[in-house]
Amino acid sequence: MRRRLALALALVAALAPTGLAASRPAATGDGRGVTVSFTFDDGLASQLTAARLLATHNVRGTFFINSDRVGSTGRLSAEQLRTMAGAGHEIGGHTLDHLNVASVDPDEQRRQVCDDRVAISKLLGGRTVSSFAYPYGYLDSDAKLAVRDCGYATARTVGGTGACPSCTPSERLAPPDPMQLRSSVSFVRTTPVSDGIAAIRNARRHGGGWIIFVFHDVCAGCSHMSITEEQLDELLRWTIQSGATVATVRDATKLTPAALIPGPAPSLAPGQVPFGSLERAGKAELGSAYVADAEGPIDNREGSACWMRAGFGQNQASWNRVRESRSGAWAERLTMTRFQDGDRKLMLRMDRGSCAPPASAGERYTLSAWYRSDAPVRLVMFVRREGDWQFLSASPQAPRSDGWREARWTAPALPDDVRQVSFGLALASVGTMVVDDFSMSPATTSWMNARTMMLAGVLGLVMLPLAWFTIGQGIRRRRAGRTT
Repeated sequence: MRRRLALALALVAALAPTGLAASRPAATGDGRGVTVSFTFDDGLASQLTAARLLATHNVRGTFFINSDRVGSTGRLSAEQLRTMAGAGHEIGGHTLDHLNVASVDPDEQRRQVCDDRVAISKLLGGRTVSSFAYPYGYLDSDAKLAVRDCGYATARTVGGTGACPSCTPSERLAPPDPMQLRSSVSFVRTTPVSDGIAAIRNARRHGGGWIIFVFHDVCAGCSHMSITEEQLDELLRWTIQSGATVATVRDATKLTPAALIPGPAPSLAPGQVPFGSLERAGKAELGSAYVADAEGPIDNREGSACWMRAGFGQNQASWNRVRESRSGAWAERLTMTRFQDGDRKLMLRMDRGSCAPPASAGERYTLSAWYRSDAPVRLVMFVRREGDWQFLSASPQAPRSDGWREARWTAPALPDDVRQVSFGLALASVGTMVVDDFSMSPATTSWMNARTMMLAGVLGLVMLPLAWFTIGQGIRRRRAGRTT
């Protein structure tokens, strides 16, 4: 208890106003009639610095978080978020684990959006959660409908307003589409503060409006999507000096959210692998190939439904959905052209139940994928516990093969706290692999079937002589009856 109290007091002190803003210059009028919202995505730990700076200037920001990642490495903790909310900052939703909601089916959209909102409200002690932000800024009509149906008052995308001659200068405070709020400058390491100042001045020249800034990390070069503390402080000081109003997204719109609504329950059975033969095209096949977040650029396409093109490390690769299949019409081909470390892999999408099946505690699963490759490959398995997904184990390498070959591996027994499983085939070198026909089955079921067959055989060997003896006794009795 003492430790928690000390931590809470320390966080309050960190967020409280300090001497940095002891004197505030007179307003210049450059931002009069403009409302500015400072929004921060992904719940990154460095954003505690942003919360402190905003409070220093006696203004507040909106922080969009992924509830499954709260408290994990590099992310804000639940206690930090509660303290920030208590200091007046707005905490909004950003899906459970930063999934691109434009790439999934409507049920999965609602699980990601609705369940995230419910979890954040619970984390904050029942506070209302009003605002949402689409991961990567990706949305479609289904995603907008899901956000509205989950009870959010607003949803922010990325881009849509700016200072260019052909751009809409600002969003409106009575937004034409609350489920698609248009943002202004998205700050990365190379974005000058002057871009933000120009956006506010441009909005003022066009009669005012609402400027929504997007930030990620607040640090000195800790990621490619960072802004330094000094740059953020400079932008805050100028914004306030300009006469602009700084408000959270919730306070800027004053729109009322609906009640909390949980997402639909998943329908997959344990061990069920949907679309394992890769015959169905993914929803995001026509989307942008690469998007960026605070962890770096990633390939965000889903060429085949329920199968995501994943990977990590310093390497360069390309994916294609091809007609070089083992069965059916389609397969996926990966070509790794440059490799330093990490891997690239085709994985069963890590979601909340449309593609990733539930797990049985203590179960061992046999995983299979068919492949052709000019380099070794291996099967990999990931699991979801209470929060985010984690790597569990990998198979020994399977050799290169010019013809179709099955990679087959029985993974270790699952820990008791595992909720879901995902697996895939990985390439960790320069080369090309074509993959098709994924499957997954409980290893214990196969073992029990074999044991049952063995016991049946033994029982048959024991029962056969007894059956012949019984039949023989019956025949002898009938013969004896005829002779008497």
